Parts: sequence; C-alpha cells; structure tokens
Amino acid sequence: MDPRLCGAGGENEKMDRWIESPWVLRILALFLAILLYMSVNVEEVDLKKKTENVPNDNVATIEDVPVDVYYDSDNLVVSGVPQTVSVTIEGPKSIVQSTKALKDFKVYVDLSNLGVGTHDVPIKYDNISNQLKVKIEPAYAEVSIQEKVTKEFKVGAEISDGMLGNGYQVDSLSVSPKTVEITGAKDVINQIAYVKATLDSDELIDGEFTGKARVRVLDSELNKLDVAVDPETVEVTVKVKNPNKKVPVSVKEIGNPPEGVSIKDIDIDPKEVTVYGKESALDKLNNVEINIDLSKIKRDTVKEVPIHLKEGLNYVSPQKVKVVVSVDKRTKPKEDENGTAEITPDDNQTQTNDTNSPNSVITKTIADIPIETRGLSNDYVLDSMSPSTVNAEVTGEESVVDKLSKDDFSLFIDLSGLTVGEHQLKIEGDGPNNTDWKLSDDQVNVQLSVKKR
Repeated sequence: MDPRLCGAGGENEKMDRWIESPWVLRILALFLAILLYMSVNVEEVDLKKKTENVPNDNVATIEDVPVDVYYDSDNLVVSGVPQTVSVTIEGPKSIVQSTKALKDFKVYVDLSNLGVGTHDVPIKYDNISNQLKVKIEPAYAEVSIQEKVTKEFKVGAEISDGMLGNGYQVDSLSVSPKTVEITGAKDVINQIAYVKATLDSDELIDGEFTGKARVRVLDSELNKLDVAVDPETVEVTVKVKNPNKKVPVSVKEIGNPPEGVSIKDIDIDPKEVTVYGKESALDKLNNVEINIDLSKIKRDTVKEVPIHLKEGLNYVSPQKVKVVVSVDKRTKPKEDENGTAEITPDDNQTQTNDTNSPNSVITKTIADIPIETRGLSNDYVLDSMSPSTVNAEVTGEESVVDKLSKDDFSLFIDLSGLTVGEHQLKIEGDGPNNTDWKLSDDQVNVQLSVKKR
C-alpha cells in the first residue's frame, strides 16, 4: 500500500472525528441561532418604522369645543372658565370617527354646589362612548365665583374736537337716558371709575346733532371692565356755538407807487368786520389785515379785497371790503430832441378829455341779482324774505362794465343768532372789482318760525 494513501486516510479520519465532536456541533448551533435572532430583529425594526409612518386612525383631537357652566346665574358671577377646550379621543376606529363627525357630546364644569370664592374644578364631559379614552386640555380650571351686583351709574358724554366744524366749539352735551344699570361681579363693580358714551359721526358737526353712542365702562386706568350694561347704547345730543367778535380792518401797504404817482388817501368800507371762530382764536385777534400792492396803483382805484382768516377762525362778515385808493399824479418834464422839457398831461387828464377812449366811464343797471341766506340755525325755518333779488347800478370803465352780469355779484344776508319773529337785515356781499356800484335796496325783511320736529 502506498504510504501516502495511508497518510491521507488518517487525515480524513481526524476531520470526521472533529466534525462529529459534540462541542463543534454546539458551537455551530449557537452561531446559527445568533444569525436567526439578528435576522428576525431587523425585520421587526423595519416593521416598526413603517408602522410609525402610517397615521393612527384610532386617535383624534377635536379643537374649540365649547364649555358649558352650571351655576346659579341669577345671584352669582363666574370667571376663569375657558370658553373652549381641546378634546382628544382614542379607541376603535369607527367610534372615533363617528364621535368626531357628530360632536354630539358636551364638555362642562359643574359649580352648582360651590360657594363664593376661588376653586380648582375639573372639566368634565358627557355622552362619549365608554370604549373611548378621553383627554381634555386643559383638564382643570381655576374658577372665581362672586356675588352678582347690579348698580345704577350716570353716563358722561364725550365728543372729539376733530368732529367739530372749523371754528365751532361745544355749547352743551346731553345724554338720554342719563343713567344705565351695570351688572357684574361685586369686586368688578367696585372698580368702575368712568361710564362714558363717546359720540361718533362721519360728518363735521356745525349745528345741533343727535346720534347713538355705545356705553363704555372703564376702571381708573381706562381699562375696559367685563360687565353687562343696560341699555348698551344711549342717545347723545350736542349743541355747538360759533363765537364772534367785531374787529377793525387795517391795510398793509406792499411795494411803492409807480414813478410820478403818490397815494393821497386809502379808505376802507366797512372799517369793521365780524369774525367767527373759536374763543381761543378770537381772544388773540385784534384786527384783520388786507394787503394793497401800491406798485400796481396808477390812478384812483376802487377794489374789492377778500379777507383771509387764520386757523381757528371759520367765517367773516362781510367776506370782502371795498378799498378806495385816491392818488395825486405829478406831471413830469419830458425832454425833446433839443433838450427842451415839455409837460406831459397825466393819465387822468388824458382819459377825461378823450371821450372816444375805450376807458370812458359809463353807468349800467344790472337787474334781478339773487340774495343768499347764511347762518340759519337748524332749529328755525325761513318763512318769508322780501326782497329776494335786487338791482345794482354800476359805474366804471366801459370796457369793464359792458361785460358785467348778475353772476359778478355775491350778495347775502346773515341769519346767525336770530330767533323766531320778523327781522330787518343789511345786505352784504361782493361785487365786481374796479367799479362803483349801488343796490336798489340795502336791507331785507325776513320772517322766522320754529322748525317742526
């Protein structure tokens, strides 16, 4: 026998004996068990991850569920109970979905057996299936129970100055009803410092005005208090006034007259006007000023000059004044080519002697000029007015007068401050510039009566 074969057979025998050894088999079995355990564990982890990513239809949260409160509402006031809570339900999918859809359950706190004071009370629920787990957030509420008090308070009226027409100020404010009943917790009622009704209007107020205003209840730091007010709104009536003052008109001269012209006299008509506005502005007013530009005055001139008012003043009567400027015109030497001076007549002389000049003076009558009314109180009605139109005799340069019509006049009567009865009023207003004009009537008779409500 080949000895090499004998050696090979010995090696095989040794391998067989090693494989058949019980320790080898035990180690191999342990290794296979570890591999199997690891394989199963990895599959469970993957399954768990997949499950976590899938929505759980067995749980639902219902937001903004209202909370009912059971207590003696006739005699007590309760605070601290949340208006809404969140309710989370968990259980069988079908019951969770139907409960969430129907919302036929109640959430409440029961204070029936509790007295005045502060209490921590559970927020409970009713009509939810016993198969569901229920969680309410918040689960408890710190509730204050106090004695209910009703007390009568006087209402104060307010109005913003920004609602008043320019120059107007409040004469009086009144409220109807004058008092309201306020109900709330006793300690809240004791905090009341102000009960106000603030009038609001989209339009500027320049006469008597009545509007509705909501009543506000405030503490000393102007914080709104949680109380019930009866009635919630009141009527506020405001009466306004438009103070006035008579002041003189003064002239401010601007510039210098043209060469060869000197100002002889400046006369104003009227010399006083009535100015309306806030008392604070009137107190500082000593006169109204009009500007006259002397550089444009070449001859005797008659002008209607408007009066401009400062802030806080809203009206002036009349709105324009007539200014008559008289001049002296000096003749001035004019040298000819030989250096000899000759005297040139002034403009007035030229216009007077040249009857064919377009600046010839003429007189014209303008008929049926309407008279407006201003300042009538909302409490009265104008029953009659005579005359309602007037004629005007206008004198001036032909080129100016020929173009005039009644539209060049703005005439009015001022009814401010008048009461029931007959009154005779002066006609005021404006007319065309650079002319002299006179009205056929300078006064109007009017009859006033009380407006029917």
